Amino acid sequence: MAGGQRGRRGPGRPAGSQRVAGPPSPRTRGLCGSRRLPGHRRNAGCGGAALPSGLQRPRRPLLGAQAPSTVHALGSAVAALYRLYRPAEPRTTLNVGQVQGGHSVNSIAASSELLLDLRSLDPGALQTLDEQACRALHQAARDTGVTLHLERVGDRPGGPLNAGPLFKLAREAAQSSGFELRQAASSTDANAAIPYGLHALSLGVYRGGQAHREDEWVDPSSHAQGLKFLQKFLALYQARPLA
Repeated sequence: MAGGQRGRRGPGRPAGSQRVAGPPSPRTRGLCGSRRLPGHRRNAGCGGAALPSGLQRPRRPLLGAQAPSTVHALGSAVAALYRLYRPAEPRTTLNVGQVQGGHSVNSIAASSELLLDLRSLDPGALQTLDEQACRALHQAARDTGVTLHLERVGDRPGGPLNAGPLFKLAREAAQSSGFELRQAASSTDANAAIPYGLHALSLGVYRGGQAHREDEWVDPSSHAQGLKFLQKFLALYQARPLA
């Protein structure tokens, strides 16, 4: 079964593929997604959690005391988050992708918020980082004297993909398309199949670089080769569907 992306960017939850993947029916056999880099097969799903954090100052500060600024609390929170330990193996990352707050240059910010993205190839490492990040945010709020509101808006499952026979088909399709299949771990729509034990993989269908940056680029000349690769894979799957 091939599924498309929907609602993945921003909160980072593969909503479309999660709807396709599960809970599985007796007819569900596998999930295949496609993205950049022809000849790349994703062999592990990088799990993640997205946490928007809102900070608000008390409505009535003590008489004679300066009202706390949520922007100051936000700065302390971001600094504390980036001091957290993130193991290189299994690969575990943290990113504050969005921050906003305040109203003017000469006013004390009454509310501020940030959007935090946590990822890891290991569910245990992700859970540990998640707990540490929540403690750091709460501590920053207490130290500054503001209130904190946490909300989880995205939660991607992670771990090894059950590629199995799909990988054999992908390797055969790559060889017939004139390139060698390479493996990599990433966060893709194939993650949605992990909790259900479905066969799944994500195939690269174009060349590009600088992902998740303003200078991200795509090589249009790679589209034809990537499309040929994908068509071959689908033809092989139709000829030899999973049992």
